[in-house]
Amino acid sequence: MTNVSRCIDQTCFSNLVPLALCCTRKSNRFGYDPKWDLATYIYNNEIGKKVFAHLKKEKKLTVCESGFGLRGGDKIRCMHCGFDYFNEITIIEARELVMETANLYLKVINENEKIRSFLEKYPFGPDDIEIRFFLFNSDGSNPSLDRLQAISIVEPISVKFFVEFLDYFGRFSILFVG
Repeated sequence: MTNVSRCIDQTCFSNLVPLALCCTRKSNRFGYDPKWDLATYIYNNEIGKKVFAHLKKEKKLTVCESGFGLRGGDKIRCMHCGFDYFNEITIIEARELVMETANLYLKVINENEKIRSFLEKYPFGPDDIEIRFFLFNSDGSNPSLDRLQAISIVEPISVKFFVEFLDYFGRFSILFVG
């Protein structure tokens, strides 16, 4: 394994581990409750299908992870999703992709009346979602080091968002775009 691919693998892994730890469906603190089966069904079959089918058709995004998290509470505090995108992208295109995806995700979440009783607050806002894009060339290979590698929204998008990438030397970097 080359240093570059090892660094890319570590970058992708380091992005997913905190997401998996922070956004878990079943909170150990409160134990399992069957009501979350209904919330999961609503999320997967009404919110997820609508958002992800639209983004696959319109933006050629392939969902690679999604879900919601309680973050220690007894209601949904976070909804998250991640996508694989097989196309080179500029920072300007990335900004548009992030904004369009976030706006659609929030619109579908907030329009769904069945999920509202599970949400900690309604309406859900930009600080209640996390979205990640993992970028690849159209042939599935990793982009060159001078191109964007990943994009994340983990802060309120109304204030700022970050573009994550590997710099020329293979170091993980964060570029503030906002």
